[in-house]
Amino acid sequence: MRYTPGNPGEGSAVPDGEYEFEVTGAEEKQSNSTGNDMIELTLKIKGDGTVYDYLVDAEGSHWKLDNFLASIGIAVKPGVPIEITLIPQGVRIGLVLLK
Repeated sequence: MRYTPGNPGEGSAVPDGEYEFEVTGAEEKQSNSTGNDMIELTLKIKGDGTVYDYLVDAEGSHWKLDNFLASIGIAVKPGVPIEITLIPQGVRIGLVLLK
């Protein structure tokens, strides 16, 4: 695939900034590419649209899980395994910085 990058932020539905969000969808799945467990998220950004994201259980993306859980008020301790149950929809509110 040949790709010519544009300017960061161009084409984004939501401008860069800090936003309050609500989890409106969270579905446990397996990654098609790796087979790892993942949670497919739908986040309603207050006043600005919807963001879709994936939280994948892969060594290189644990930072994303840690930051997401912290943003919705779930504390994690480094090195201590936790079981992530399905995130209640419409109950969890958080803060996200979009760049």
